[in-house]
Amino acid sequence: MKKKLFKMLLVTILVFVATMPMMGCRSRQLGEVVAISAGDRHSLALDAYGNVWAWGRKIDSLSPVQVTNGTHFVQIGAGLGYSVALDESGNIWAWGFHVLLETGATQRVENPTQITQEINFIYINVGSSYSLAIDSDGNIWAWGIPFPGGVKNFIPVQVTNDRRFVSIVAGFFNLAIDDGGNIWQWQRTTLWGEQHITREPVQITNDIELVSISGGDSYNWALDINGNLWAWWPFNRLDQDNPMVTNNFMPTRIFYEQKFSQISNSNHVLAIDMQKNIWAWGMNVVGQVGSGTITNFIDAPTKIKEGQFVNVSAAGNHSLAMCDKGRLFSWGGNFSGQLGDGTTICRNLPVQINRV
Repeated sequence: MKKKLFKMLLVTILVFVATMPMMGCRSRQLGEVVAISAGDRHSLALDAYGNVWAWGRKIDSLSPVQVTNGTHFVQIGAGLGYSVALDESGNIWAWGFHVLLETGATQRVENPTQITQEINFIYINVGSSYSLAIDSDGNIWAWGIPFPGGVKNFIPVQVTNDRRFVSIVAGFFNLAIDDGGNIWQWQRTTLWGEQHITREPVQITNDIELVSISGGDSYNWALDINGNLWAWWPFNRLDQDNPMVTNNFMPTRIFYEQKFSQISNSNHVLAIDMQKNIWAWGMNVVGQVGSGTITNFIDAPTKIKEGQFVNVSAAGNHSLAMCDKGRLFSWGGNFSGQLGDGTTICRNLPVQINRV
């Protein structure tokens, strides 16, 4: 009788241990996801326990692998061959190529490395080779190559101090929203052989209350408080490749028929409507729109997938989406394994890549 009870107790303990969440150790499979970020050729996901997962170029894995252990992270950002994460204490970490440390050298940093420790940051956003962050006082900081002022900065440098900002985007053009819902913009870039330099943020709206912004390879998008979509091309020129925002160099409302709650863009656009369905449009040469087709360009919002989606991320030529149950979907270009489905096959429809 005692032996039987002992065996039952032992089985119960083993089952309990086997089903416990893997805290503080390397998990074998990606479970529930709470945040996503698509980079140029790699992708990141944040699980429910604050661990960062990665896959794609230079990760040496075609499926998600856990890359952090022991530090609880709350935000992530994927750039051009490098990654940035914000921990629960407000410290910024970085790894990969284009990571600029205090040594002043551009080098590949294999493991997540803390680059700040005295400033409490609350928000990060990653561009192709530089990053932006907001501290707890609403100031914007920047670092990387090229820094928006045209100078390399090896550690975050403060670029604003007289206004509180609540959101930032480090895209082809830098965008920020202040606490009044106004958009600010600045950049340093060469376009059509011309230099376009704005070293400090310049306010470009004052009569629209905007709550979300997204900047990509060539044009910018924003959502107002009512879910209306606004778009603009920051230079006063015709954008022949994009019929949606031709000659609109200030935010202009478009696509009146639909309202959205979240948006992300690169050379294509992903958006979530008020019913939590995914819509997409833009470049579609490798299926990054997710419509089930391969075409040069889709110029109108197309419903891609119905469901309870809460986040989307577009970068390079691939797409990520996350639903409210922590399921993760990907589609588009997959030449470096950035979709995380274990292959290098491009997909023109969303596929789920984690088990929840």
